[in-house]
Amino acid sequence: MLHFAHTMQPERAEGLHDNLLMLTSLGIDLASKTDFEKLEANIGWVVGLERDRSLDNWKTPQGFMSEMIIEYKGLEIYNTLYKGKGQQIFYGDHGSDLYWGDPMYRTDLYNRTDLSVWFYKSNVVNLKMTWSLHFAGQTMYHSQLFTASFGLDNLKRKSSNRYRYLWDRWLR
Repeated sequence: MLHFAHTMQPERAEGLHDNLLMLTSLGIDLASKTDFEKLEANIGWVVGLERDRSLDNWKTPQGFMSEMIIEYKGLEIYNTLYKGKGQQIFYGDHGSDLYWGDPMYRTDLYNRTDLSVWFYKSNVVNLKMTWSLHFAGQTMYHSQLFTASFGLDNLKRKSSNRYRYLWDRWLR
C-alpha cells in the first residue's frame, strides 16, 4: 500500500515499503432491544506490519481499539479509541512522502468522537452533518464533514419505514 515507485535516476536509494494493518474485533448490537436506531460497541486488537525492503526487517506495532455508536432520532455519537504503539513506523525517515494517511495513527493514544445530526434519512437520500473531535497526545483537533449519499438503485423501491427525528414534534 505504501511504497516509493522507483525512477530511472533516483536522487537517493529508497527501498519499497510494505504495509499491512489487521483489526480483529468482537462486538455487540443492542439496538433491537432498545428505542435507539443504533446501539453498538466493539473491542479489538490492531496489528500493523511494516517493513522497508532494503532493510528487510518487519516492524509490528500493536494496540487496543474500541468503537461505540449510539444513534437516537437523528442524533448520533460515534467514538473510536486507540491505545498502543503508534502506527506509521517509518514516518520519521520519510514523512508524508510515504504516508498520506491521517497523522493521528502515529500516536500511542488517540480518541476520536464524532457528533452528528441526520437531517434526512431514507433508502434513497441521506444527509448528515458531523463535527469530529480528535484527541492525540496533549492536543485536540476538530473537523467538520457534511455527507450527502444517494442510493440510485433504490429509486424505484419505496421504503415503508419512516425515520424518527427528535424534532418531528417541533415541525408540526
